[in-house]
Amino acid sequence: MGKPPPAPHRGRFIPPFDIPSRFSVREGPGASWPQSRPRHNKVGGTPRRSIEMGFSRILLSTDFSECSREAAKFAGIIAKNFDSEIYLVHVLSDFRSEYASFLEETLPLPEPLEEEERRAVANLRAEAERLREEDLNVEEIMVFGTPYIEILKFAEKREVDLIIMGTRGLSGLKELLLGSTALKVVRNSHIPVITVRKCTVTGGIKKVLFPTDLSDYSLEALPLALEFCRTMGAKITLFHVIEIRTYDPEKVGYFLSDKFFDEIKPFIEKRMGTCPEDVHHEKKVVRAMDTTAAIIDEIRDDRYDLVVMATHGRTGFKRALLGSVAEKVIRYSPAPVMTVKPSDFAKKED
Repeated sequence: MGKPPPAPHRGRFIPPFDIPSRFSVREGPGASWPQSRPRHNKVGGTPRRSIEMGFSRILLSTDFSECSREAAKFAGIIAKNFDSEIYLVHVLSDFRSEYASFLEETLPLPEPLEEEERRAVANLRAEAERLREEDLNVEEIMVFGTPYIEILKFAEKREVDLIIMGTRGLSGLKELLLGSTALKVVRNSHIPVITVRKCTVTGGIKKVLFPTDLSDYSLEALPLALEFCRTMGAKITLFHVIEIRTYDPEKVGYFLSDKFFDEIKPFIEKRMGTCPEDVHHEKKVVRAMDTTAAIIDEIRDDRYDLVVMATHGRTGFKRALLGSVAEKVIRYSPAPVMTVKPSDFAKKED
């Protein structure tokens, strides 16, 4: 098999095409590669809180669906380990505000809407009581408006450290075109968000997957993931996919060869950074034609309890608007997913 053509970008790792014959790697996380990016301590004028402070205030969003009940189970596990206060929030559509431009303020709510409001209050109280039965500190709140907007406003007002909410995953053309409430929260939140389809954890969170594309942006979420695993006593797996972006048989053969893999793997593992000794960890590198599919296969095969990943990676801001790997993982992951927005992007979007 012939030797692959030389890569045009010397010292810059963009798998799988632009791989130099001799690699130049600076150790992460947060190392500059190919150059360092500025770090910001504030997001939109609001100080960014350190994960070392823990998740003392959790916003648990509920719409009383089965997915929300699964999210509540997961929130309870985290709250017990971090001694957190839970704000149980339900957002009800504000009929009067939506039609305020042509309705009189004194117009009474139609009976069906009044009944819906009464049912929501009763369901919210019942769900809060179920959580209190597990010795959790819970405050139930009902607000009116557009769900994702009100969730984000409440999180900022109460200085919440973590948002947890259920997601139904991929649910057809409507979600594909409009985006679910959970994905809108993920896209716009400056604090970590955990989306839950199903909570399979019973005795505690023991296995955490941290997918990374090795960019500064994705590795910025690693300290949070490590601190989370330290508190939970969980093992973390740092996971990187070398995506093969060609169908040329000669190039595919080269990228699948042991020679290539044995040469590149030590540099990838070095770029992943050094994990503290008190956190059980491993590093895993695989090759695949599709990054998202490889991550989902890893989650299913090794049955992880939680996935932690940044909302933005090497492809940057434009890719995030069009649909990132993180959003695809949220849609398909059988395990809960914690997404973390890097500080550079949180600042750009304000």
